Amino acid sequence: MVPRLRFDKCHFLDKETYVDLLGGRGYRLDLVCEIPTTDGDCRLVLIHTEVEEREPKKRTRALHAQRMGNYVMTLWLRHQIPVIPLVVTFSRQATGGLTTEEFRLAPLGEPVLSVRYRQFGVASVSANKFLRAKNPLGWALAIRMLRGQRSKVELQLACERRIIHAELEEAKQILLLNSVKAYAELSPAEQKEYQRRLDEGQNRVVKEVSVTWLEKAEKRGEKRGEKRGEKRGEERGEKRGEERAEERGEERTRQVARRMVSGVWTGRFGPLPPIVAAQLDAVTDVAVLERISTVIVGAFDQAEAQAQVTALCQAR
Repeated sequence: MVPRLRFDKCHFLDKETYVDLLGGRGYRLDLVCEIPTTDGDCRLVLIHTEVEEREPKKRTRALHAQRMGNYVMTLWLRHQIPVIPLVVTFSRQATGGLTTEEFRLAPLGEPVLSVRYRQFGVASVSANKFLRAKNPLGWALAIRMLRGQRSKVELQLACERRIIHAELEEAKQILLLNSVKAYAELSPAEQKEYQRRLDEGQNRVVKEVSVTWLEKAEKRGEKRGEKRGEKRGEERGEKRGEERAEERGEERTRQVARRMVSGVWTGRFGPLPPIVAAQLDAVTDVAVLERISTVIVGAFDQAEAQAQVTALCQAR
């Protein structure tokens, strides 16, 4: 399909849609994009992501297919434009690789409606295969694929090195690196190992590049401040300047982490509720903020996300 889609003419639509056009239960879709085609037929491309690796029993394959059918039908009712549905799932129960799935409505065996959608199962394919390929998105998704002999830390570093050494625009590079970081879900022990491994030869480039654009901007500001501070430090004492610089650096890191969490929440659920914002302001541990970002990505809905954020804030 890709050669027939005019990505240069695409625009994104409101992700909030409804079971009926007068209201009803809200569905928040991951990504809906209107893309013209080379033959002049304008299409909606729906990309839905199932983040959880182990789905609860209530979320059976049939219910998942029904949900995709609901998404497609409500988009059609609202926009009257052909819809191309795509699913990316991390579920270990899903078939690995690219498959075609279907929602069928056939009361009493009589076929009434069929909605087919393409699905990519991430968890059951080889990370090595995608790291060797030329698909940048595959390098990011590889963090949730089969690791083979690699540990989770080794796989994360391999994904990050692949992204960093590729000739990509900075914005795309940062997006892919942040995806790897969010989906890695390292334990505290793995986090320590990861930090230690960053000082090893081939991983040093990861340590230098694996930061968000905001962190880079703040580092540039710190460097300018350091130059000015050097002259002042000669007069006021280097030790005092170093202590203040360290305190400012730690606070900036916390601010960046809070902004990252806020951005992830806004991207999934809309404006950050005041109660959640207050909870985030009280968190001083960057590792906890990173964990909060991960649970927001993996939450089924806003209520689940808020409950998990509260639990993490109270347990810190």
